[in-house]
Amino acid sequence: MHGGTGVSWIRECDRMGKKPNLFDYATSELSQDAMFCYLMAWADGRHDGPMHGVGKRFLSFLASKAFPGRTFDRFDDVVVKRQFLHIDILVLRKGGHSIVIEDKTFTSFHDSQLERYEQDAVKWCGENGYDKPGLLYVTIGNEPALTIKGVADSKYSYVSRGDIISCLEPCAQDMDATAGQYCSHLRTIEDETESFGTTPPAAWTDFQWQGFFLWLEKNRRMPGETWEFVNNAGGGFWAYWDEGHPLRGTGYILYLQLEDDKLCVKCARSDQENGTSGGKNLVTFSDDVKAIREKARAKLGLENSGFRKGAWCTLGCCNEWLGGFCRDGKLDLDGLSGKFSEIQGKLESFADGDWQA
Repeated sequence: MHGGTGVSWIRECDRMGKKPNLFDYATSELSQDAMFCYLMAWADGRHDGPMHGVGKRFLSFLASKAFPGRTFDRFDDVVVKRQFLHIDILVLRKGGHSIVIEDKTFTSFHDSQLERYEQDAVKWCGENGYDKPGLLYVTIGNEPALTIKGVADSKYSYVSRGDIISCLEPCAQDMDATAGQYCSHLRTIEDETESFGTTPPAAWTDFQWQGFFLWLEKNRRMPGETWEFVNNAGGGFWAYWDEGHPLRGTGYILYLQLEDDKLCVKCARSDQENGTSGGKNLVTFSDDVKAIREKARAKLGLENSGFRKGAWCTLGCCNEWLGGFCRDGKLDLDGLSGKFSEIQGKLESFADGDWQA
């Protein structure tokens, strides 16, 4: 995910002149750890009052996610450990139950991080009289479907920003100022993410780009589709792509990639993942690639683009493509979806043999 999301969000809040909110500035995962721990600590049976009810609701919600099919209504002697065994949050409850929470804001998991945390927690809980822990991956950011699948493959239950909002908003009237600001912060991000359809693409924020890509995932459902912020010397751009289609009779695949306002047709070697190289299996400007590029431009109506040797190359682009679907400041999603499907169909026909005609 775009590493500057937190900073750009602060700037956007300043620009909009919105009422200051603590969590517009406390954007780190440690700050969110503290907020979650604060809410769950209120669930302990030794407390009372409105915030005790909020805490119980929040911890009961998380427990039901960690242990599907079970309900929890009593939380005596709740112990909340933060940054314990490198785990973001470990919740311990009288009776032997425990929950591991991997907390994310605007980043994602990496390597075998989730598996390591599970192993450490299982070992510690077993040695200290607790049952095998429930595993939660909790994020307030927007993430591609492939990332969410990776979480599930690691045996963690996924808890989204929308899930947290659904849990907390109904009891907003019982919250203290800190909890109320956090709930408001999540609602603001949610609304910003969903507002891409009523804002011209040229003015989109990071969250609006992410909202658009989430919409594309839901509506296109292409194998291997994903999206992320791509850093480069020019400042970077938001990109969306799928796993592509084999180009018959060659060792290449073709795939569509949306780069900001450009829709590009890319060519990559079929023996490696899109966008990766490691210094081998590169696409070079060979005679066969030249021929593919010229035919793709002619048959798919692409504009010229430069060539860069690497893990992939750009055969051509439809420039200012996304902006062409703006109507009165709004994005024509139906028209865009139809055109995307049309171009996808042409690309697949081209790859299946039209390019050899």
